[in-house]
Amino acid sequence: MKNLTYTLWVVLLIAACSPLKNSKTVESHIPSLGAIGQEDKSLFGSLFLQIGHPKIMAPIALGATETPFSKSSFKTYRTHLESKGEEAKITYVDSSKVKPKYLCLEITDKIALQTQLNAEENKSVRNYLSKDTHNMVSKISFVASEQVRSQITDARALFLSQNNHGVLGISVIQRNTTHFLPMSDLETFSFKTSGFCWGKNIYGQLEIDAIVSSDNRCPKGTEEDAYKLTETKSYLKL
Repeated sequence: MKNLTYTLWVVLLIAACSPLKNSKTVESHIPSLGAIGQEDKSLFGSLFLQIGHPKIMAPIALGATETPFSKSSFKTYRTHLESKGEEAKITYVDSSKVKPKYLCLEITDKIALQTQLNAEENKSVRNYLSKDTHNMVSKISFVASEQVRSQITDARALFLSQNNHGVLGISVIQRNTTHFLPMSDLETFSFKTSGFCWGKNIYGQLEIDAIVSSDNRCPKGTEEDAYKLTETKSYLKL
């Protein structure tokens, strides 16, 4: 049993996407793009505990890239499927010059995201985020059917959006049409998160001043933990 547990944790250390340094892989559940939650880190890897997502009032621009599988990234993809009792839908041969590919989607308009997080519509979300350290899934690696793949790669523009039922998905803008692509249509197997940096507006209210990669520190004058700003105010009163 100990050997099995150790093996599973080692698998979590494998990066799935070469552009995604410090990607996180979950044994059975991968959060969706735009999801908010907490990362449970340990020596052997990191799990993401999803708690929800903000309200997206206007579409937020996404960037897409297509990357050939490497030996390690395909192993991560295959392990993710095996954890769900499924088999890989594609074949990878290390000696072959032509490798199957997967896609990465990333939130590229961080300014629009920050503006919407600070809007009145997300006041309850900010209040919740300010109580503890939370992250947002800002980049995912996935495979999809050939139809979905071509829709994404041929799109004129891609946006993170929310449908009338409050479900997050991708608005795919093509030449004469726009359609909504649910996250469930993507076989996501790896992700990367961004963190929130807090400051105060001119009224002394907490707001998100920056959104940075979880690998980076918050800019000078902002705090990763919102409570530190409150502690500073209390100290100055004394």
